[in-house]
Amino acid sequence: MLKLLTFVELCDKLKKIVMVAITLKKYIALIFILLTFSTSVYAYDIHDWVKDDFKALSSCGILFSGLFEGNMTDNITRRDFCELVMNLYTEDCEDVRIISSDYNVFSDTKDVNVLKAYKAGIISGKGDGIFDPDGYITRQEIGVILSRVINKISIDYNVFRNQVLEYANEFCDCLDTAEWAIDDMSAVYYYGVINGVGNGRIAPLENTTKEQAICMVNRVKDKFAGEVDIYPLPQVKLVNTDFEKNTISLSWNKITYAGEYDIIIKGDGINNIIIQGSKDKNFITNYPLEKSKGNKYTVYICAKPDDDTRIFSEPMSVEIKKAEEKVENKKEETQIKEVIPKNDVMDDGVEETEKAEASTVVEKEKINLQQALSEKEIRVFPDGYYFADEDEAAEYMTEVCVPVWHLNDDGTKTQSKKYITVNKALAEDVVSIFTEIFNDSSQFPVKDVGGYYWRNTAYGKVSQHSYGTCIDINYNENYYVEPDGTPVVGSYWKPGEDPYSIAEDSIVVKTFAKYGWLWGGNAWGPSYNKDYMHFTYLGK
Repeated sequence: MLKLLTFVELCDKLKKIVMVAITLKKYIALIFILLTFSTSVYAYDIHDWVKDDFKALSSCGILFSGLFEGNMTDNITRRDFCELVMNLYTEDCEDVRIISSDYNVFSDTKDVNVLKAYKAGIISGKGDGIFDPDGYITRQEIGVILSRVINKISIDYNVFRNQVLEYANEFCDCLDTAEWAIDDMSAVYYYGVINGVGNGRIAPLENTTKEQAICMVNRVKDKFAGEVDIYPLPQVKLVNTDFEKNTISLSWNKITYAGEYDIIIKGDGINNIIIQGSKDKNFITNYPLEKSKGNKYTVYICAKPDDDTRIFSEPMSVEIKKAEEKVENKKEETQIKEVIPKNDVMDDGVEETEKAEASTVVEKEKINLQQALSEKEIRVFPDGYYFADEDEAAEYMTEVCVPVWHLNDDGTKTQSKKYITVNKALAEDVVSIFTEIFNDSSQFPVKDVGGYYWRNTAYGKVSQHSYGTCIDINYNENYYVEPDGTPVVGSYWKPGEDPYSIAEDSIVVKTFAKYGWLWGGNAWGPSYNKDYMHFTYLGK
């Protein structure tokens, strides 16, 4: 017959188990071992092992701008962890309302997320009205907080005494866990929210980095949270740098839900650079940077659906190099022709004869260039030469509305529409192309689509998108890769597996080809980059 243990007897048992564990692992237990992970770099600011968790929390609006101060490998503060947790909590539960008297709870902080967490019964502070908002949070404190959050958002969460025994048997340093934290730490370990750090240790008194906190909170979301709103992530599409001036130019895809954007640029040894953007502007040009060690930076695009929600792109690593150090992009080697400016203004000091001779030369150059243009180029460049700048190009662009299929979370599809800015000469064709794709029985879903935007490529040349002759579809699921498969933009290309990926024999490729467009997945041969999202009228 089983004997039920009193709590005192249970603690005695626990201590005996721990002493055995310590004896077996005494040499390991005496060594202070720091938590280590794979050193593979996702970006200069963040490691590869946190990639999926970062994207998951970002797409739910759980990350926030303050988290990006310093590096993601820095320890997270008690205040920042409260905000991270409360963003998850208020996504799943009703928002916690703060009244004026709540601001007197702690003498050292009036932070609204700390006060919300206190009012919800998730945190209690350090006593005597102290919270220590800028102090680093320990793993056992995180265990207690997450356990309380889970207990509030899930009916399937329980804390049992046998979990304490399992916890004690597993970790040689479990006696470092405070009595007030032992039950909750045992439970979150049991449910896989917090794991050991290796060598038989759980490290309850050690601090936690921002990366680790992101992983833990995402595990809570995945295992216990209900349905949350999911936003498409913004994506950095172009990075152009100037080594001599130490400037950066960026472009990114426009997001339909975004009221405006922020651009966060981080470098080693410098403060964050935060650039304010707007819904009508999805690029910045020649922005001066503070010098970073090694000229290495990490770039995030922050889309703002509303006043409180922030959606961050995946980080992009940028290293500003001298021009001769850059690798030429073979995809666009031949895209730029010599451009004769449309409105050459001669210096007032030039003699009339010199002006006349120069004018004649310019006219001859225009004629020669027009003769060199292909039939397609003459169609989209009616004046006979390439657009010289953004203002000129904008005169030849127009926005079209096209029908598309929207893929719902339950797998069903509904009719929708997208707006694309393209070269006026191609507008009618573009509407016809998307209409034919829409009418096909395959109902190919279109999540993201982009056409004209004036920019340079990462290699200093004018992008074909600047002429309104290219269209990108479903950027993330149809990545742009180097010949060896190294991704440049987007995450993958999985035709037949991901409904957003474009197969070579799909109605999308066939319909664009019918109207004379090439597909970046097979347009340039095996030794060139492949751009599975990209459709180009001029073949570049």
